[in-house]
Amino acid sequence: MSAASGATGDYLHVKMDGTTVFSATQADSASYAAYTLVEVDLSGYGDGSNHVLMFDSTTNGSTAGVTNFFVDDVVLTACP
Repeated sequence: MSAASGATGDYLHVKMDGTTVFSATQADSASYAAYTLVEVDLSGYGDGSNHVLMFDSTTNGSTAGVTNFFVDDVVLTACP
């Protein structure tokens, strides 16, 4: 993931079945100035049931600009 700083209040949430499993905000953008590998352990959801993975983002835009969250190569790996 990579992020470019902008307006306060901008965020990206990754949710599994409505539970936030990863979150990044405008305040975190310096941590993701370059593409950064982010791994989220979802093994707790490996129960054979169907699950909903959702990416939820809001950018508020202002004179400070808009925060851009760049997500690339999302991979879900099932381990036996």
